[in-house]
Amino acid sequence: MFGSSVVIIIIMASICFLIGAAVIRRSFKNVESDFRIYLAPVVGLAILVCIATFHGWLYPYSWRVSITEIVILVAFALWLERKRLREYPRDLITVLILSLGISAPILAPILKFDSYNPFTDSFTYLVHGQWLQSHSFSENFSTSGYHPALTQVYLYQQGKLRMGASFLLGLVQSLFRLEWSYLAYPAVTALGLISGTFAVGAAVSKVFPKQKLTHIFIILSAGIFFNGFSYGALWGFFPQTFGLAFATGFVVILGYLFDEFPRSFRWIDLVRACIPGAFVGAALIYSYNEIVPFVALSALIYFFGAIIFCRDRLLRQLLIAGAMGLVIVGLVNVELLRQIHNQNISAMASSASTTHLGWPVPWNVGEFLAHAMGIRPAYFGNHFEIIAPLIAIVAFIGLFIIILSLARNRAIWEHSVVSLSLCAILAFLVGFIYFRYCVPNLSPVEIGHSFFQFKLAKWSSTFFAIFIGLALASIIGKADSVAKPLYIVWAISIVAALGIHWFVITDGMTHNFTESVGSRRSAFSCLTRLRDLTTKVSGKDVIYLNFGPTPQHQKLGEMVAYVLFDRRLAGDYQDDGYIAGSLPVNEKRIPYKEASWVIDHVDNNCLSVSAAAGTCGYLSLRKAPKRLFQLASIDGSFDSKTGKESLWRCSNGKLVFNYKIIGDNRNCKPKVSFSYRSDLNTNLHVTMEGENKSSFAISSGPDWHNFVSVPIPVKSDRLTISFEQSGNHSAEAQDKGNFCIKNVGFLDPDDPVLEN
Repeated sequence: MFGSSVVIIIIMASICFLIGAAVIRRSFKNVESDFRIYLAPVVGLAILVCIATFHGWLYPYSWRVSITEIVILVAFALWLERKRLREYPRDLITVLILSLGISAPILAPILKFDSYNPFTDSFTYLVHGQWLQSHSFSENFSTSGYHPALTQVYLYQQGKLRMGASFLLGLVQSLFRLEWSYLAYPAVTALGLISGTFAVGAAVSKVFPKQKLTHIFIILSAGIFFNGFSYGALWGFFPQTFGLAFATGFVVILGYLFDEFPRSFRWIDLVRACIPGAFVGAALIYSYNEIVPFVALSALIYFFGAIIFCRDRLLRQLLIAGAMGLVIVGLVNVELLRQIHNQNISAMASSASTTHLGWPVPWNVGEFLAHAMGIRPAYFGNHFEIIAPLIAIVAFIGLFIIILSLARNRAIWEHSVVSLSLCAILAFLVGFIYFRYCVPNLSPVEIGHSFFQFKLAKWSSTFFAIFIGLALASIIGKADSVAKPLYIVWAISIVAALGIHWFVITDGMTHNFTESVGSRRSAFSCLTRLRDLTTKVSGKDVIYLNFGPTPQHQKLGEMVAYVLFDRRLAGDYQDDGYIAGSLPVNEKRIPYKEASWVIDHVDNNCLSVSAAAGTCGYLSLRKAPKRLFQLASIDGSFDSKTGKESLWRCSNGKLVFNYKIIGDNRNCKPKVSFSYRSDLNTNLHVTMEGENKSSFAISSGPDWHNFVSVPIPVKSDRLTISFEQSGNHSAEAQDKGNFCIKNVGFLDPDDPVLEN
């Protein structure tokens, strides 16, 4: 998967660069070489998103159509630039080397584990990409609990939500003939990150065109450091990644036109000059229209400033902005009504003080600022809650002192790229203040609506990166003696950030997925092997997903539904926030009695897994037994560990497994089996509570021991098994962990698999 992802990034980044560079050269006159190179990826990517959107609405993606579209685009770009093709190899190599460096955090888990974590919002977009391989987005269908994954398509159709990034994912999947959108997703995400960071470099190069090393360093830093842009790309904020890239590119292009478009012009020249920005603006609307009001507010703040500082250019700039808007409307065309509807829904949701979106983020103002500037890693919990805000506040003050120094002789307004970026930060600051101080606290641990504050911190990150690059370039330009030491420290910081990604963040990001599936490497291949096992299941048969309504394995259940999106499934989705809201009320829970087969997890019954018709890691496929034992919760576990087809949990005190019995629980008398060990030679007290409560003690020691109980009569739909170690233990023993329980399972005489 790593090799294919690198190949996709190289090919798609090359295509974006070639298309974007040709369009920019034909649209802008006398453009600086570096500015054109850095701006080309975001323009090319925007054109691909617009084409993918048009295609995805009308027809399913197929390899023949996709490759034809790309070949025509590339051939046209090469024809436009036929007299300058000798310039391209050197520029393209520069872009590709930087692109792979920017993509390193995204590629790291694939290189290390041959997988990445889909237990995020990415589940939604993976379903989109997969469904679009055989359906157009305009094809309506009725949502069904038998196909839970397809609720993600239905949700976006009915909610009129933005699909630009998902359309691009579908296009790339078909272009490279990949069986699963999961295999295309990292490379496509990287394209958004790459184009956005290059747009940051373009802004810096516009003001300091001769500092090429500064351009390279700020491009790498914007994609590798721990800001909201890179965080969103890594954690499944897929449309946001493209939205930030296009918002940054649009602001940079608009600022360039404000400064460079001549006073005397023909209307055809104005339309031609607006084409790159219009494609980027249209792609922004298609991909992430939530951020559009803040981009518009940025322009409004700019024009108020222009009235004071550069009134002589105001009329021409208003004309440029108006022409740009008209060309964007032309590109978005009938989709504009759908986007306006979605924008109204988003605005109402955002303004409602009781709207609970995301999760509480109990940060102080300094922490939000640090995250926006790339200093406060959101991955590390509260480890940076003291030092990061202090660094951020000092850096923020120093940054604006340097930027304000550029304002002498109206310099900041002479460079509209700089002033528009500053206005964007001010627009996000207005939103931050509103959601922090003008809405009620949504929970006891937060001030205002903290998740929206978190979003705004992420959205401002690319514009902060522009200012950080400008500030460092200003320092280097004014004091040559500090250039070399500064570049050395900067390079060391980039290498250190990559090391943190590799040794810390990558493991933490991928752990949940690999541990849930039961495969340290190539976890997704376990899911595809599970799909292969279902070939023995009739297309009319229903497969029950025994993952339960609790969050224990909810995300794993979603990914199983993704790889089985076209099979008839049953399960309990009542508490699944992604799926339940788009299902008919009577299909939020498809009863077990309709199922002929079961997909189970080792947590629910390890003995059933080992005796199943087929296993893939911790997952199994088997004939539906008379009843299922579903793990509802575990209390008292401080750690979990995995081994080959086994999973054990450790406790310092009391460990309680709560099971729910699904199906026919009449005459239910299973034997309970488990393995146990302890670092202390004391007795282990076991209590099993079904119809009656029974307790007994077993001796324990440092080695693993196996135990099988007598039949346990159960007449209710609940079974509780608790473990507690006798004796008093030292603090050292408490920290070490007193005992571990492994492979809790049930020997059910009515289980058809075990009978066979």
